[in-house]
Amino acid sequence: MKEDVYYGYQIAAVDPDGKKSDWSTIQYFGVNASNNPPKYFQLLSPHFYEDSVRTDAQFMWQTSTDKDLASELKYILFYGTDSLFQTKTNEIVLSSGDSAIASYSPMGPLERQTKYFWKVAAVDNSGKETWASNSDQNPFVFTTIGYRRHYDESAPTNYILHQNYPNPFNRITTIRYEVSEFGPVDVTIYDILGKRIKTIASGDHSPGVYEALWDGADSYGVSVPGGMYLCRMNARNYTAHKKVLLMK
Repeated sequence: MKEDVYYGYQIAAVDPDGKKSDWSTIQYFGVNASNNPPKYFQLLSPHFYEDSVRTDAQFMWQTSTDKDLASELKYILFYGTDSLFQTKTNEIVLSSGDSAIASYSPMGPLERQTKYFWKVAAVDNSGKETWASNSDQNPFVFTTIGYRRHYDESAPTNYILHQNYPNPFNRITTIRYEVSEFGPVDVTIYDILGKRIKTIASGDHSPGVYEALWDGADSYGVSVPGGMYLCRMNARNYTAHKKVLLMK
């Protein structure tokens, strides 16, 4: 008989005169001599080393399958700020659905300007597991530099760097920018002589509207003097800058 296949059978009784009874109801059984682990699947979002992920991030991955008969899968999602997943880690158990994509949205927002690690395992009802994208060895990492807001249902159609608010400012200012397609984006503060002060957002961005904060400090955390600065955004075939006035 073939592995991982259901079979059915019926029985009828025959007496010495050749008379036959009615057939019994069909009985089914399956052949499952070898216990297979769930099939390999991939993590989808947040992308590996994606920066400027929104703080209300949604974790997404492909669903897995298991060829074993009557197998039921569940997913275990781990995410947190500890790369070893020993402390400051969330563990979420999710049932398998019928969709090709599985997702989970945390109840509360993630911390801003924080590096996170995440991984997902598919586990069958015998306890065998398969890690998405081999994430048991190399979990995906992303950084929440800014956060994204959807002002409507459609993604932006152009790259835009907006004027910071407030401007002038003396403690902290918000810089909003729009990304129309997935790819690398860099938002950096420079002084008027062109010296880089601090990169406030960088790396691959998904389409969306983002906000990042600048607290008037350089990349070492040292406050810079008051005066005029430039905020420059570089993206795919797009460059723009805005004047930023820091009051001290």
